[in-house]
Amino acid sequence: MEYRPPPKGRPKGKVQTLSARKEQKRAYAQRKKARTIDIGFVKEEWTTLKTSLELKTDAELAVVLIQNYLKQQALIEERYFNIISLVH
Repeated sequence: MEYRPPPKGRPKGKVQTLSARKEQKRAYAQRKKARTIDIGFVKEEWTTLKTSLELKTDAELAVVLIQNYLKQQALIEERYFNIISLVH
């Protein structure tokens, strides 16, 4: 089989206008912003915690923190209802 270099020039397919490319870029930026969380001045603590828990991604750490929060809330509610049941 004979080697063929890749074609030069613009790739074949749909050609977008400048305004369409700008709109596509704006829409992508908006979607990215919607899934971004600014943790501000605690970035160092976030990274330290992620490393100490041996997690690879920020999403994994977010899941761990949310699960931990939900467990704590469940324990608080359980204790509250136990106390209420003792009083009555």
